[in-house]
Amino acid sequence: SVAAAAQSPISSCKSRMRSRGMEPPYASLITSKLAERNVREVSSFRELVEGHTKWQHVARTLSNRVANLEREGTILAEENSGLQEAVRKAEQDARHGANSKANQEKAQALQTELNASYKKNSEVCQQLVEAQKLLAAAQESLQLKEDALTKVEGRSCQLEARVAELSGVVDHERAASAAVSHELEALQAEHASTAQQLRKLQVENSELVQRLMQMKLAEAEHLNEANAIYQDVVANAAAVQLASSVANQPPAARRLGGGGLPTTRPSRVRCSFAANAGGVHALAFSSTGSLLATAGADALVYVWESARPRRPSAVLLRGALQSVVDVAFSADDAAVLAGSADRALRLWDVASGRVKHTFTGHSDKVCALAFNPLDPTRAASVANDRCIKVWDLTKGFCTKSVVFSSTCNAVCFTGDGLICSGHFDGSLRFWDARQGDAAHEVHAVHQQQVTSVSLSPLGNQILTNSRDNTLKLLDLRSFEVVHSFKSPGYHVGSNWCRSCFSPDGQQLAAGSSDGRVFTWDVSKTISQAQTLSGHKGSVVCCAWSRAGLPLASADKNGECVLWH
Repeated sequence: SVAAAAQSPISSCKSRMRSRGMEPPYASLITSKLAERNVREVSSFRELVEGHTKWQHVARTLSNRVANLEREGTILAEENSGLQEAVRKAEQDARHGANSKANQEKAQALQTELNASYKKNSEVCQQLVEAQKLLAAAQESLQLKEDALTKVEGRSCQLEARVAELSGVVDHERAASAAVSHELEALQAEHASTAQQLRKLQVENSELVQRLMQMKLAEAEHLNEANAIYQDVVANAAAVQLASSVANQPPAARRLGGGGLPTTRPSRVRCSFAANAGGVHALAFSSTGSLLATAGADALVYVWESARPRRPSAVLLRGALQSVVDVAFSADDAAVLAGSADRALRLWDVASGRVKHTFTGHSDKVCALAFNPLDPTRAASVANDRCIKVWDLTKGFCTKSVVFSSTCNAVCFTGDGLICSGHFDGSLRFWDARQGDAAHEVHAVHQQQVTSVSLSPLGNQILTNSRDNTLKLLDLRSFEVVHSFKSPGYHVGSNWCRSCFSPDGQQLAAGSSDGRVFTWDVSKTISQAQTLSGHKGSVVCCAWSRAGLPLASADKNGECVLWH
């Protein structure tokens, strides 16, 4: 009952405190500050504010509890004082003789109630101490949260300053980018203007080049006309001189057809020398045998003195853009004609070393060429474009083109002016040089492609060489093969391996891939080949001097050997 009586005043005190709005003075101040911060920084520090609010609520609750406990303690103290006063009065009454049992019971009841009040007061004090400890802990936590909030606010200010600084940098970069864009647009406009000017200049340059080419063509035409007049005069004089010399020759010399002398078979090396770098492709002697022309992979033509082939005394003919494949002297030995892989032929003046004419018209590599023995102003060429072209050497243009179906690597003229061509299918074809019509065809002369064709000194036979490692003689009267030549060690090493006749037409020479030169005797029915050794590379061409000796041969290493 004492506890209930004590609890009732405490409850009534709490009610009076709430009705009067009595709370700790700092609670409303903290609440307002936290509310303001919550409004200002709730989005950035929601979690921190929520924790702060939670601890604030705990602190307010504990503060209210401490205040209530203090009020209850005050009420209990007042009640305790009243009880103590009643006990003193009861003791005084007892001492004055009021020893009745009722007084004693009342005193005992008051004493029991007082003890309960002491106990209750002790418990309230204990709770008050615990509440003060919790309040102190809550205030410390609140202070830590406020310190953290202050740091966060400082960091937020720093970040805002950094954002402002970066915004200024971005604005500066945007301004610089805009300036660069304007400059780029100006440069692009200038480039477009320059490109337009360049196109105009290119058009003007093209027009000037065309005008210059037309002027050069006109000048060349005038020079060709003057040269044609001069050549006609020279040809007339040469024809008169040739007719008188032929009339004075004995019958035996006339039968040799070209003045070839009886030839001795060579047996030893007279000399060897380095000719064309990268390999020699073709050889040709002048009509007197005093000069030897070599052509090769270095796009150069050398004219050597056959008696003493030394490089300082050699005439160097330049102008070809790619490797030179074939070469030949003109009838008067004054000019050299060569065909090259750059799809052109060039005619050089031997004395000056200058190009007289460049003949263009083939669409692929020129493989072989030959002068017309009946007309020194005409020559024929064949290329990988499967076309034979006849050229006017004085005027510098093509007079006739012949197209065929099989690739051709070799060409020569016959004694009656026909063009003979050797083909990839092993056949020989004969063409009318003036009309361009097919005159005759001999099928399957060889089993593989023909690499060279040569007219005999008497003009009655054609010598052929082939990748089937055989040489054959074709009679031009019957168009039949009359003799075949081969040897166990003879192997053709290239698609333009060239064989040759001796000046008297009684011997043949051809190079082999093993570096040897093979010679055969035409007069014998069964001819045993003789070999000459002196090369280190595959021999690709041979040429016999019209004076009888020397025999010249050349290999893929660029070495040229003269045989005696």
